[in-house]
Amino acid sequence: MKKILLFFYCLLTGLRPYAQEPVTTWTTLICSDSSNFTLTRFFGDSMPHTYFFLDSTQSWNLNRFKLKENVHDPGFLKKMERDEHHPYHHTYIFRDGSLDSLFADPIKEELYQSAQQQRPEKLISNSKAYSLMKRYEDVPAGFFFVSSGPVFTPNQQYCFIDLGILHKTAETTGINDAYFGTVLLIYQKSNTGEWKRWRKIEHIIL
Repeated sequence: MKKILLFFYCLLTGLRPYAQEPVTTWTTLICSDSSNFTLTRFFGDSMPHTYFFLDSTQSWNLNRFKLKENVHDPGFLKKMERDEHHPYHHTYIFRDGSLDSLFADPIKEELYQSAQQQRPEKLISNSKAYSLMKRYEDVPAGFFFVSSGPVFTPNQQYCFIDLGILHKTAETTGINDAYFGTVLLIYQKSNTGEWKRWRKIEHIIL
């Protein structure tokens, strides 16, 4: 009965049932697969045994889903050949032709709007898979992580989560100084209703 009421509530308010799952559920899912964290070995470091997360989700980098420029303009693409630092190269996910063709423009716009509307949300530690830290100062030396909230396609078949990897060392002085890389995770719902990782897009910050 509760599920039926939730369904009609979502129809009336425009909210999506799956979006009501606690963000903590997604953090647990991310941590259940160690291959989500292999970027930490890029420079030869060992992967962390404990996943330390800051206890609030981060805002989305909106360049993930939409750039201010017309990405199909030949002039823009020509310019990108000379600008390797532009978000088009390291952040915008639809630069990948397979993703660009899979998701129609209205879906891309909806993903962008959903990401734009998200606000930071507190995580609750109910899993042994990870530990939560309130501040950068509380984190021990080594790798730690921040995560966005989930963004869903309108048909609820795909979920996007942005994972930030940070590395605290003797040389880093704060959170902005500790960014190491990003991992964009795309999950797809299986026929049995389970979420399985479908794509992983990694970027190292040099």
